[in-house]
Amino acid sequence: MLENQSSEKEHFGKWFIRAWSTYPLHLLGINFLFLMFCIPVVTIPAALCALHGVVQRYYRKRYATTDLQTFNSEFKESFLIRTFLCMGLFAAVLLPILLLRNLLSGPIWLVTAAFLTSVGLIVLSWFLSQVVYLNLKPAQAMKNSLILLCIETKRNFALLVLHGVELAVLLFGLPLTAFLLLFLPVLHVVIATGITMPVLQSRL
Repeated sequence: MLENQSSEKEHFGKWFIRAWSTYPLHLLGINFLFLMFCIPVVTIPAALCALHGVVQRYYRKRYATTDLQTFNSEFKESFLIRTFLCMGLFAAVLLPILLLRNLLSGPIWLVTAAFLTSVGLIVLSWFLSQVVYLNLKPAQAMKNSLILLCIETKRNFALLVLHGVELAVLLFGLPLTAFLLLFLPVLHVVIATGITMPVLQSRL
């Protein structure tokens, strides 16, 4: 088991270094594409799927298409149902938070809101990773994401730490938010891909 953990860490480290040492301009370019495709806010879920699709292309060493072709293909794939499921997930997180605002005291509400948001972001990470890798129907990918939320404790903790660090960076670096957005989304997806892909390749 220790050998498996060591090899996973080594694989993640190699993937992260390879991605940023070999393809830095490519990654920043697709980050720019992602930001452009997010401008009509409703397209954010599809843009996230597209960003995951291009990063997974590098992870899986599949270079048959250009970044733009891959991005466009993933952006258009099952656009409505992917958008609907992601928006449904956002609603499932935000509505209880808003409803509980007047029922719970300040600190308890903040803890509850943080917990629900964390769960939603973890499910979203699994969903986005699956939907572009396994070519599943989006509804099945969402079902698998809820299962992985329950059984992948170590990876879920890693995703939780990732989201927590990013939130702290954005909050404390609020004046620099515009600058951070130039690379933070793709950095997030590179790290999330290194966390989720080994699981998907071995389990599903």
